[in-house]
Amino acid sequence: MIDQQRSTRTAAETGHLPGRFAPISDGDTAWVCDTGRTAEQRGTLVFLHSAVGNLGTFKHQLGWFALNGFRAVAYDRRGHGRTPSGRHGLKFATPEGDLAVLLEGLGVKGPVHLVGAAAGGRLAVDFALARPDLVASLTLVCSMAGIAADIYPEGTSALLPPEFLALPPYLRELGPVYRGDNPAGTMAWRALVEDTVPKDIVSDPAKWVAKPTSTAANSHQPASPRPRGLRGLEWLLEPGGATERGIPLHLITGDADPYTTPSAYARLSRALPGAVFDVVTGSGHSPYWERPDDFNAMVLQNISTAISQGAPA
Repeated sequence: MIDQQRSTRTAAETGHLPGRFAPISDGDTAWVCDTGRTAEQRGTLVFLHSAVGNLGTFKHQLGWFALNGFRAVAYDRRGHGRTPSGRHGLKFATPEGDLAVLLEGLGVKGPVHLVGAAAGGRLAVDFALARPDLVASLTLVCSMAGIAADIYPEGTSALLPPEFLALPPYLRELGPVYRGDNPAGTMAWRALVEDTVPKDIVSDPAKWVAKPTSTAANSHQPASPRPRGLRGLEWLLEPGGATERGIPLHLITGDADPYTTPSAYARLSRALPGAVFDVVTGSGHSPYWERPDDFNAMVLQNISTAISQGAPA
C-alpha cells in the first residue's frame, strides 16, 4: 500500500520507509510516505514528527492505519530525514506553506486527522488555527509546545535540567522501560534517527524545548485566520480555540515522559472541555514507537468516535 517510488538509496540502506519527493512551498520538495487512497476510505491521517525525528518514526502507524481503512501520510520536515533544509532552514514552515502545499500536491481532498508528535504538535496546532476547514481532528502526542504557564507552572526547568538535555537523543526520547525491554527496538530507533538529527538540535537541544509564545500568552486575543507565526498550545486555551471551533482534540502522553508529564496533560485536558486524554503505560516521549499497539488503538478509537459524532471522514 505504501508508494514504492524512492530515491537511489533503498529503504533498507537508510532505515527509512519507502516514499518519494513531493512539492512543498517555494519550489522545494520533501520526502513523503503516502499509503494512498483505499477502496472504502475512512479518512486521511497526517503524521507530523518530532524535532529529532523523521517520518520513519511512524513506521508502526502508516501501514497499520492503511490496513484499517485510512490513507496515512507522513513527511520529513525541512532539514530532517531526506528533506533538504532549503531556503527556510530549520524553522517551522507556516501552515499555509509546506503542509498545505504538500496536501494539495498529493491530491488530498477535504479535512484530515492531524497527529503531531512533540514539536510536530506545534505545527499541527498552528495548521488547525490557520486552516480549520482542513482539520477533522487534532491529536497531540507528548507535545508541550507553547503550553500555558498556569497549566505547567514550572515550565520544564525542574524536570529538564541542562544535564538531561545534554544526554544522547535516545535517552531523552525513549523511556527506561522500553530501553530495558527492547534493546533491538532501541538500536533500530537510533539507527533510524541519530544520523539524521539536525546538527543544531544535537548541539543545543534546549532551544527546541518550546516556551509559551508571547503573542498567545500575553495578548489573549481571539484566534485569527492568518497567525503571525506559530502560537502553539496557548491557542487551545484562547477564545476561538480548537474545541470552540468544533475540532475534536485528543491528548496522548507516556507515563514516563519527562517532557509532558501525565499530571501536566491532565491539567491541560481539564482546561479544554471535550478533550480526550490518554496515557500510554510503559512509555516515555515516543509512545507511537515504544508501545505502538496501545497507541494505535487509542488514536483509532478517538478518530472513530469523532467520525461517528460528525467529524469529516
